[in-house]
Amino acid sequence: MRGLTDAVIFSSSGIRGVFNKTFTLEDAVKISVSFAELIGEGKIVVGRDTRPSGKPIAEAVIAGLTSMGRDVVDVEVAPTPTILHAIRDLKAAGGIVVSASHNPPEWNALKLAGPDGLLLGEEYYTRIKNKIYAEAISGGRPRYIGSLRLWNPLPSYFKSILGYIDRESIKLNPVKVAVDCGGGAGALATPILLRELGCEVKTIHCHTCGFFPRPLEPNQETLGDLSRFVVSTGSDVGVAHDCDADRIVCVNEDGEVLRPDEGFALIVEGVLREKPEGLVVTNVATSLLVEAVAERYGAKVVRVAVGEANVVREMVRCKATVGGEGSSGGVILPAVHYVRDGPLA
Repeated sequence: MRGLTDAVIFSSSGIRGVFNKTFTLEDAVKISVSFAELIGEGKIVVGRDTRPSGKPIAEAVIAGLTSMGRDVVDVEVAPTPTILHAIRDLKAAGGIVVSASHNPPEWNALKLAGPDGLLLGEEYYTRIKNKIYAEAISGGRPRYIGSLRLWNPLPSYFKSILGYIDRESIKLNPVKVAVDCGGGAGALATPILLRELGCEVKTIHCHTCGFFPRPLEPNQETLGDLSRFVVSTGSDVGVAHDCDADRIVCVNEDGEVLRPDEGFALIVEGVLREKPEGLVVTNVATSLLVEAVAERYGAKVVRVAVGEANVVREMVRCKATVGGEGSSGGVILPAVHYVRDGPLA
């Protein structure tokens, strides 16, 4: 078997490229076949965000996995944290998420996860790459083709989140929230969760048809529509996600778009208010604002290299109270799972 497209990118955040240029369906098949050989026994979960290229890539991934005799559960379009939650929920061997997160629509990627629903680290991607280029993928194939079934991951995901949050206190103090999912998968989760919590929800760009009305990375330059929408609807707060909803950026009632690290600090403060003297894990690119918040509540801050896998590894090791990457708006609340989760945040 030949190697991958020359320009395909391997990193701690996945295997990515521009669809049909630097990342092809053939690449997706080869990677999924290699993943099927390296991951443990059991079913494998596959899901994707709303990019138009997501469906054909997911079908290529499923073809590669089932050709190796692996049973596949396709959760179709869902936020990345929801897909990762499904891996743990279904007691699967692992999963493949088809999403390039905040990158432009023409890009796509494969994110690989293990049986605990956590994204695998860079060393695992190196094993995949080396296996493919060494042509070490088994020449043989099982005598049977793996099965494929569809499954809706959202009800179980919602149950986990709603069980964590104090719903009654929110209903006593209802909040008007403006939500901008940017045409991404968060539209299937965040507005529904907020309404379940008793919030009054106004939505903008919350469709999943593959049309993206703004750049997929939410930041101060790209959230002008949401800023104006918050003011015009009289909302108390606005929230925005990237395409797979593993990030969150907040807008205040005056329409000011907060920096990702400011939003991260607000969420950390909310957690530490309930659990003071805890431990916060973040990356080295996050601003010192998180230290100021932690000091106020007698908590400690531990910093690690950039990358969700690095943050999660340290959070698990030291049993952190809360963590994430304030530099990108990724928040991890281990009381639910060790995953960057925009709807939960």
